Amino acid sequence: MFLNYPFTPPFHTLAISNRDDLIALVVFLASSISASLILGKLKIRTAKLQQLSNEGLFLSSLAKDVIRGRNSIDEILHNSKSTFGLREFAVVRKEGIVTNETLEVIFGSIPLITKDISGSQIVLNSEYSLLADPAIIDVDLRNLVTTFGSQILILLEREIFENNEKALSDIRQTDQMRVALLNAVSHDLRGPLSSAKAAISSLMNEHVTWSAADQRELLESSNHSLNQRNH
Repeated sequence: MFLNYPFTPPFHTLAISNRDDLIALVVFLASSISASLILGKLKIRTAKLQQLSNEGLFLSSLAKDVIRGRNSIDEILHNSKSTFGLREFAVVRKEGIVTNETLEVIFGSIPLITKDISGSQIVLNSEYSLLADPAIIDVDLRNLVTTFGSQILILLEREIFENNEKALSDIRQTDQMRVALLNAVSHDLRGPLSSAKAAISSLMNEHVTWSAADQRELLESSNHSLNQRNH
């Protein structure tokens, strides 16, 4: 309309007197529309590629954190909320039977677990799931968060393994202390018991005839050794 009004005869009207001018305007309009559509599609593709690039960088950074153990699960969940456009993000543990299942938040935060949120949970394994507020419905975003969840599961399994290792280490230390104590007690008891056993064995020897004084001395020696054991 702009080209028609000031530049196409008759001037300053929207009428077109020359057929060639009409064809030129139509061709120009068609070219402009085609260029706009192409540029629009390119803009959408560019935005999509940028999004995929950002998601790839995020997952790559997450993988490095998982390998190095740099950030805790709570920190990772907090940092990922803006990436996924979420208000809240949490890892929950499922308890109870399927028909009466309860969800316990163990990392992150979900103040209120609604039916929509629990119904759209992203399952990590038979015990753990991811919950998001708002509920994740978009298929592409769910796929991305599922990939994210696999990294979180690695961190969970590592933390469980480290906790088990610490528990086993504590048990080993307790056993070592118990063995050391038993060895010490056993060493203290070995001498008195050996003396008592030697005295009694001597008294029971049928090939030796002991006088009353000797028998009393052996019994006193045995009694003294056993008294040491009791102390």
